[in-house]
Amino acid sequence: MRFLISIVICFLTGCQGVPLYSAQKVWSPHNNDHGSIRINIFGIPKSEPGVTLFYLAGALAGSDVNNRFSASIYDITDETQYLGTIDQFMYGWLEYNAPKGKRLLMLLSGGSALSASVYSSSFLELEVMEGKSNYVAVSFKGFTRQPYLGEITIRQKDADFCESLMGKEKKLLKPLVYDYMKTNDIEQYAHDFSKYCFGLASTDWIYKPNEVSISNFNAVKSEIEQIKTRELEKWNNAKESYVHYDLMKTYPPKLKQDEW
Repeated sequence: MRFLISIVICFLTGCQGVPLYSAQKVWSPHNNDHGSIRINIFGIPKSEPGVTLFYLAGALAGSDVNNRFSASIYDITDETQYLGTIDQFMYGWLEYNAPKGKRLLMLLSGGSALSASVYSSSFLELEVMEGKSNYVAVSFKGFTRQPYLGEITIRQKDADFCESLMGKEKKLLKPLVYDYMKTNDIEQYAHDFSKYCFGLASTDWIYKPNEVSISNFNAVKSEIEQIKTRELEKWNNAKESYVHYDLMKTYPPKLKQDEW
């Protein structure tokens, strides 16, 4: 199974270097009865065994080095649909215009920093609303550094503001975002909000799978269906908690000892 999932993801990520995406600089308009799911790499916490130990080890040995990973994402609500593959070299977003209603996404990953033979899966339920956007993060903050899915909570007006900054010079983004936070009573220590806003504003490319990647997916679809069946059963049995992250969390600086 581990070998199979590695082959599947290699197939989908373009083992021979063939372009597998169409890329654009603007978000696509919403279709009738559809909303948008926007996916990028963004670190959000997840309660699981090993997280505390991982950060302790990281403090001693350095945990901020780039983690090599590749994660393919699918909508498995109805017939399995390939949405794209994210890796550590992608500086942009995946975009998926999804039918409104409940959707179930699946992530399959074929490697980790600890062992190239380890694979992992992650599932995320979303409620897609017509004309609205859902923001999904691919994170890898656990002890084994395996990627997982989570949904970002951001008010639509805040997301609209951040996306309205696309195309502006990067040196102008910081004062614009901080002025917006101050005007809208967003706590100055909501560091994840400002970081995520910068990401929405400075999007390099927005990607969608092209015909080559869809053809590759169809060639390995039966294998993916086998993996999906097995991993989905595990997820349903485990009743994994919903990974949902509010960007308005604040992280005030720690006081120095002489300030206590």
